[in-house]
Amino acid sequence: MVITAALTATGSVGHLKQRTWQTTWHDIDHQLAELEAYYVARPAVSNGSVRLMVEHLLESFRELGDRLWRTTDLSESAVKTFVHGNPDLEVCDGFAHASKRNFRRKRRVSHDPLTAWIERESTDGAVVIRWENQSGTVTGTDDALALARRCVAAWRSYLTHHGVT
Repeated sequence: MVITAALTATGSVGHLKQRTWQTTWHDIDHQLAELEAYYVARPAVSNGSVRLMVEHLLESFRELGDRLWRTTDLSESAVKTFVHGNPDLEVCDGFAHASKRNFRRKRRVSHDPLTAWIERESTDGAVVIRWENQSGTVTGTDDALALARRCVAAWRSYLTHHGVT
């Protein structure tokens, strides 16, 4: 007579009620890798899928700032000063807030806000981001992947400088 034992293991992953900055940083890492893979392989995906990929990544850069001052000892003013002092992160901030400004009730704005959007996806697959401030004195365009890589470098430097790990 042969007796065999079988073990069955299961597992699950829990999530906190409030997302931490580390979760957002992990999302950014994943989203950047996804965009880099798209740029290399140029798979046949819909322009809607590409738009969402870029939008989520750029919005995550802004969300990281919010998560940092809400879940660390960094102050809201220090993080916002950093974001608005970095031209690349300011574009992401403008990108994240563009849809909010377009659909929310108008309110008095104390500065000259930047609005950013996906202008086009080129035939070679590159995604072009365009931005301008309300007064029209600041405008520009950039490749989404190049912008994202600079934003990662900026946040990495900020986190290291402030000892946030």
